[in-house]
Amino acid sequence: MADVALFLSPHLDDAVLSCPGRIQRLAGAGSRVVVATVFTEADAAAATLYRNRRAEDKRAVRSLGATPLHLGFLDAPYRSAEYRDFREIVFGEAAEYAGTCRRVTEEIRTLVGRLQARTVLGPLAAGNHVDHRLARDAALAAVETSRLLFYEDRPYAFVREQVRHVLGKSMAAKAARFWRRYFEVTYVRTYLGGTSRDEVIGAWSRVPPFPRQYRLRKAETVVLRPSEWARATEAIRLYRTQIDDLFSGEMELNALYRENPETLYRVRRSMVGNDES
Repeated sequence: MADVALFLSPHLDDAVLSCPGRIQRLAGAGSRVVVATVFTEADAAAATLYRNRRAEDKRAVRSLGATPLHLGFLDAPYRSAEYRDFREIVFGEAAEYAGTCRRVTEEIRTLVGRLQARTVLGPLAAGNHVDHRLARDAALAAVETSRLLFYEDRPYAFVREQVRHVLGKSMAAKAARFWRRYFEVTYVRTYLGGTSRDEVIGAWSRVPPFPRQYRLRKAETVVLRPSEWARATEAIRLYRTQIDDLFSGEMELNALYRENPETLYRVRRSMVGNDES
């Protein structure tokens, strides 16, 4: 029986955006790779959009040699009216958080047992999106650390300071030139809306790192070969409803994935800090 690797994707694109190289290599080596997306549903007004997004995700995941699975939880804006702007989605935690985390934890625990997954890969929650935090926290609660790895969430992780923040190096004291660059990033410009820059900068000073009872260490760096890079970007382009909100164009997409390796982290319980080195 082939080993099973389970990727936990908060949304209908995150695993493919974040670690297309690792997915390809595991599948190519004979592992059964399952990409389980947690938050895959919306309300009636957005039903057509999310039906299209689920179809995109199935095509993209299968193009990398993996099996898509959709867990059926509501995306953040459809769980609580509080998640209606950049500030609350990135920095908020509505009353639903604890209950949703429990339900997602139980679903992941059941799925890991059913698949007999040898390795489970979840998001670091770089960028601090509430759904990424939920998927991370549920993974920590559901899976023993010996089987658990974490990946850098892209495109958020292309702003390296956001990864370092998760690892304990706060963004709070960053200079103005960093914040100018942060607010020029495509996904920030797309989703910022009416949230002020001062609100964002102030909120980042209150964002905690990775849960402090755990210690992270780099486990693996995946440098994509030319053929893997080409296949990865082809898969990402299949997310037609999302791609224009995340990247300024083909040039940016190609450069980011050509120049940045994928990094995975192993986790263990500890009171000691984290390290990106």
